[in-house]
Amino acid sequence: MDDIKLICHSCNAVTIGVDECKSCGIDFNNIRLLCEISIDIYNRSINLIDSNNIKKAWAIVSDQITVFPYMINMLELGYLLSLDNGDYQETIKIINQLRIVLPEDNYQLRLENIKKNIEFYNYVIENEFDPDLLDRKDLSYYHREIINNKNSIVVNSQKNESFIAKFLSNSYAKYLSVSLIMLSGFLLTMLILLVKENSSLKDKYQMELNLQESKASALLTSNEFYNKLLRSMNEGNYVESVSILKRNQGFENFNKDIEYILRDLCEKLWMMGEYDLLLDIDYDYKNKPEAFYRLFLKKKNDNRIEKGEEFIRLFPNYENYTSPILLEIIKHYESINNDEKAYHYSVLMEKHIEKYPNNYIFLNSNVESILNERKKVW
Repeated sequence: MDDIKLICHSCNAVTIGVDECKSCGIDFNNIRLLCEISIDIYNRSINLIDSNNIKKAWAIVSDQITVFPYMINMLELGYLLSLDNGDYQETIKIINQLRIVLPEDNYQLRLENIKKNIEFYNYVIENEFDPDLLDRKDLSYYHREIINNKNSIVVNSQKNESFIAKFLSNSYAKYLSVSLIMLSGFLLTMLILLVKENSSLKDKYQMELNLQESKASALLTSNEFYNKLLRSMNEGNYVESVSILKRNQGFENFNKDIEYILRDLCEKLWMMGEYDLLLDIDYDYKNKPEAFYRLFLKKKNDNRIEKGEEFIRLFPNYENYTSPILLEIIKHYESINNDEKAYHYSVLMEKHIEKYPNNYIFLNSNVESILNERKKVW
């Protein structure tokens, strides 16, 4: 099994074989059965591709990636199959999973490849039939299908030579070998049921991507959204990127589908010091509390208490800054004789320090006095 590459589900390191992670040492015994089934499905999909059954190959690969998204060999095949089948949202999910193992230039190349495929799809949908398009050698299976479908021409059964044939010619895409283990009938049955359960969801999604006219406009809207977002980011127009995101916050499964794009955009804005744009993105990015602090609380200003309270609402479990900000708020409300507010934030201080004992220094005698006075009243 030395040709099996996995992403460790524990530490995200790349490891070879299905025995244990070479990085963190975790035993793969609990996932070995899933590895075995993934290898079998991988080999079956290669047979289907060789028979030019591209749709069926993608169907079984996508189901298995949903169940077990850690086998790099399967993810690489899924990337090509999803692109060839025009399932661009799934392609983005897969390269998101692969990103931790991809060089940056390769990752950007794949993004560009998705962009070009979406642009060509839009071109075919928006323009009149051009018979010369069918002579192009770089057509994906999906592109060829929509060209023929749009013009009521019998779909060309010629084997697609764009993505899959190249993949099969690569020595990396050889059949994966494995010495089969005795599978527990019960476990195998449970896994088959799990695959079927996920398959029903995938089938529903695939139906939405069919070439019926009633569905085409919705797909075009989705593709245009990704296209515009990626283009604005590539051009460094981050104000436009954030605007596109805000306009499309109702997009179904929006954050889940493009999580890797949101993370990448947030990281760029953080490095550039564009904290106001960063805070405008509806995504739980790790440095958002720090960005909020630097933007509103690092310097003295008139609305400091208001922003301090907003910080507490937005990041109640953030360890840094929370205690000193709470202490400042408590002092403010004490100074204007607002006992209710002073007590409220004293309680938050007490709970925060229970979670982060190293901040005990901020639970001073004044805060304790406020807490004790209220307890006496009760």
